[in-house]
Amino acid sequence: MSTNVSKKTKELRDEVVEYGNELTQEARRNAMKKRDELAGAAQENYSQAGQKIREVMSQLGQRKSEVQEKVGHRLDQYNEQLSQAAEQLPGDIYQTIERYRWVALLTTLGLGLMLGFLLRPGRRS
Repeated sequence: MSTNVSKKTKELRDEVVEYGNELTQEARRNAMKKRDELAGAAQENYSQAGQKIREVMSQLGQRKSEVQEKVGHRLDQYNEQLSQAAEQLPGDIYQTIERYRWVALLTTLGLGLMLGFLLRPGRRS
């Protein structure tokens, strides 16, 4: 009887091991399948993100060109107005401002800032 029990125990153990192996293999297949699905989804998201980045970079390039054009045009207008204003000044001042435009501009800016600081309301504690 002892041999029958031990033989039966061995058969049951072998069946459990075989069943466990089948479950393990099935679990591996499922895990591999899920991994492949996840990799596909990640690749799709990556390619969509790359496309969006390229679109945004293209739009930024276009906007940069537009801004540069507008700023250049405005600077030209400003320089023209500054030249006209300088022409109306008497004699030597005109030549000085014409030669040192940026110095005159920065001086005016500095005076404006000083005046702004002097006229601003006091801080309250």
